[in-house]
Amino acid sequence: MNKWIRWQGLITFAVVFGGFAALMLLVVDGCVERTVEKTGTWMAGARVDLRSADVNLFPLGITLKGLEVTDKEEPMTNAVEISRMAFSLDGLNLFRRKVIIEEMAVEGVRFGTPRKTSGAVAKEPKKKKEAAEDSLFALPSIEMPDMKKVLQEEEIRSLAEIEALKADIRKAKEEWKKRTDELPDKASAEEYRKRIKDIRKDKGRGIKDIQAQLKEAKAVKEAIDRDLKKIREARQAFSNDMTSLRRRVDAAEKAPMEDVRRIRDKYGVSPQGLQNMTQLLFGGQISGWVGKGVYWYGRLKPVLERSKQQKGGVQVVKPARGAGVDVRFREYQPLPNFLIKKVNASIQPTAGTFTGTIRNITPDQDVLKAPTTFVFSGSDMQDVGAVTFDGVFDHVDPARSDDRMNLRVQEYRVKGLALSKSSDLPVTLEQGVMDLTMNGSYRQNRINATLTARVSSAQIAAGTGGSSNRFAQAVSSTLAKVSAFTLTADVQGTPDDYKVRISSDLDRVLKDAAGAVVKEHTDKLEQKLKAAVYDKVGGPLKELKDSFGGLGGIGDRLNSKEGQFSDVSKEAGQSGGSGSGRIKLPF
Repeated sequence: MNKWIRWQGLITFAVVFGGFAALMLLVVDGCVERTVEKTGTWMAGARVDLRSADVNLFPLGITLKGLEVTDKEEPMTNAVEISRMAFSLDGLNLFRRKVIIEEMAVEGVRFGTPRKTSGAVAKEPKKKKEAAEDSLFALPSIEMPDMKKVLQEEEIRSLAEIEALKADIRKAKEEWKKRTDELPDKASAEEYRKRIKDIRKDKGRGIKDIQAQLKEAKAVKEAIDRDLKKIREARQAFSNDMTSLRRRVDAAEKAPMEDVRRIRDKYGVSPQGLQNMTQLLFGGQISGWVGKGVYWYGRLKPVLERSKQQKGGVQVVKPARGAGVDVRFREYQPLPNFLIKKVNASIQPTAGTFTGTIRNITPDQDVLKAPTTFVFSGSDMQDVGAVTFDGVFDHVDPARSDDRMNLRVQEYRVKGLALSKSSDLPVTLEQGVMDLTMNGSYRQNRINATLTARVSSAQIAAGTGGSSNRFAQAVSSTLAKVSAFTLTADVQGTPDDYKVRISSDLDRVLKDAAGAVVKEHTDKLEQKLKAAVYDKVGGPLKELKDSFGGLGGIGDRLNSKEGQFSDVSKEAGQSGGSGSGRIKLPF
């Protein structure tokens, strides 16, 4: 009887297949583990460790345990730690080179856990300008500078102005002395008087004599008036010059105070710098948090969308890593090359359990025709009343991608939250109850987000870093009295160039407290600078005033000349006598 089963062949097949399966299980686990670590390290920019990977063939699935992703900025801390990840794969689609995961479980997600070894990798080149550095706090100096050193380093502009004006006054004095000397003088006036007397003594009898007398008298009067006009014109020009010089002297007297104020503003603390104290104090820390969010978003972008182009009616996809391209031909029931339809995640912060669902994780949303969405929530936790976090990453149309996120945290009992890590003025929210809301979007390569935190029952500790700086002491003392405040951060710009603008109702109280110290310091600085500057310019300024006063002598001479010739002009216009008794001169 023929045997239906060839046992030798069956046993051989079973041994070979079993050995192959066992070998695959032994090798594949290690390959998956290394692939996860290598790919994760590339994405995170820091070391990724995986404790174990378990691949099951029947049914086909993978379980990852002990996944640790290092915080790039703190190599001894994990940004994320996941206890367990498990999922099954669609074996049929694997033959079509498609990784389709119907459902994934992610358990024990924790943040900020310590590492036993450093997770640092090769450093990336720093950007030319990091947004987080735009608002770092620098403690203003309230120390009084050395006046002698200040005046050696600073230009006293008023001194140069005084010296220039002194030279102009000397020049004007010389020119006016020369011009005054050239004007008719007392001798000329006496000569005119003599001529007038001679005319009056000449008592001609005939008509011709009288006509000659009148002609001579008229000539004298015209000559006197011409000289008087020259004197008056000179006196008016001198008066104009004196007015102009007087204005310059007055300005020179005020110039030293302009030097004082200019140097004071340079070495003192400008009140304009106190307009947004919360930006100064908290800007660096908050910008750092925003920077981390932008960094991780950039790292996750390849999961949301990858570059594609059309060539000859087919779609060419450039892989995230490696060389070459994948060509996607038209499908009647298209599916992405990679898709996780649903992720059930359990996050375990110290406050309690935070659960949520993520749907449609794929870089090919345009193929799936559905965006990636997520919803997380938690309630009745240890330090938080309630938390909701949801969002949409819509890249169905890559040219019009629209990503939105919303976060709401209620009654978060804060403990030991660092608001400023400045060594000069560290600020910590020791405890308080916070309600936090965040709404953000990313459209057309622009970030637009607003975060608002309302804190009550606050206890703020602000140290001075061991400094005796009165500015720091005033801010510290004021913050210690604050029990409630609201803080808002607006983020605008592109991922490579964004600004974080922070405002708060703390601005007013901080400005008042710091402003009082700044005003006191500024007043003292101004008094010391005033004494030092005037000690340097006092002598030249006195010489300037004396030099200007010396011009008064020229004015006196011009007044005297005008008076003399006015008198002579009046005499020439008076009546004179004749042989018959009196002749009225016609001038």
